[in-house]
Amino acid sequence: MDRHSSARSVAYLVLLGALFSLALPGGATAASVRGKIVQFDAERNSLLLDGDRPARGRGAWLQLSPATVIEWGGRPASSSDLTPGRRVAVTWSERDGVKVVTQVRVTDPAPRPARRPSPAAPPVAPPATPQPPQPAPPATPTARTAGEFEVTGILQRVARSERDLVVIGPGAGGPQTETSGHVAADVKVSRDGGPTTYETLKEGEKALVRFVRREGRREVVVIQIGAAPATTAAPGVERPWVSRARTVLRIVDWGLGQMERR
Repeated sequence: MDRHSSARSVAYLVLLGALFSLALPGGATAASVRGKIVQFDAERNSLLLDGDRPARGRGAWLQLSPATVIEWGGRPASSSDLTPGRRVAVTWSERDGVKVVTQVRVTDPAPRPARRPSPAAPPVAPPATPQPPQPAPPATPTARTAGEFEVTGILQRVARSERDLVVIGPGAGGPQTETSGHVAADVKVSRDGGPTTYETLKEGEKALVRFVRREGRREVVVIQIGAAPATTAAPGVERPWVSRARTVLRIVDWGLGQMERR
């Protein structure tokens, strides 16, 4: 081995050591890497990954476990989707000297779900007997959509052409969980309380991201950078400080009246 090859090998080992030195709560360490799948061994439940630069060309076997989370395009996936040639982002953690892959996310564009045929129209029922009008029920506040949740963290990936967003923040995998989703066409983006566009976002910015499930896919519907827009009181609703100010003025007016009578 020549001197240059030896130097490259040492640099590669230093890089791996730096990746494994990222601390997590409880004495554990974690690292993540992106690359292309070279081979998947179903019997051993492990995959051979060719990482991106500077580790490109140096394949490494990574061990999966029954608790490993596999995602593709914001949907749950399985080990059968880990075929050679597909690009993935792998996150693993090390506790007590054991390295376990916690998440595998396929970054290639996900296939569109097949459309289900429309059900047959039900038979037309005979006209119902007219009923007297009933009073309308009182209006209730609109509830949050089922399956909707928010993540506050750092934007790790902002893909403009693929409209794929990845944010790192608290989640099921811990405080450094990667949560990804497809950016909806009607996404609402704001910066410091004012509207902006998805194209202005930058990786590394802190953001509040709201996800919602639509037709089985996780989509991004709200992205908020900086301070939230100021809210205004609803018309006809008096703020609490206004009521307190009115009470103080009435007390002062009563005191002045007493002084005039003396």
